[in-house]
Amino acid sequence: AATGQISHAVLPPPSAVLKECLRARKTIYPDPEKLRRDIDEWMANYDEKQEEKKRLARETQVDDDGFTKVISGITRTPDGLTIRGAARPRSTGVFGEAIKTAP
Repeated sequence: AATGQISHAVLPPPSAVLKECLRARKTIYPDPEKLRRDIDEWMANYDEKQEEKKRLARETQVDDDGFTKVISGITRTPDGLTIRGAARPRSTGVFGEAIKTAP
């Protein structure tokens, strides 16, 4: 029963092809829940490593000659002593005069 009209229907793929596509999709894309757990675990480890790096950078360091590395801000020694850095002197001119900035 031809009506003279062109049909625009798309036939579904054979079931074997459809099953193969679904199987391939499962191997390409991991399970979203497992992916989320893996990412969360990686980020937690990354954050711990970054905090450890910051902590090591803030630790009081003594060189071979026994001099302590000076760090600006507040430094805490392992025995609990708190060391505060001295404030920088204000900018002064050649003769100790304060430098004025233009408004």
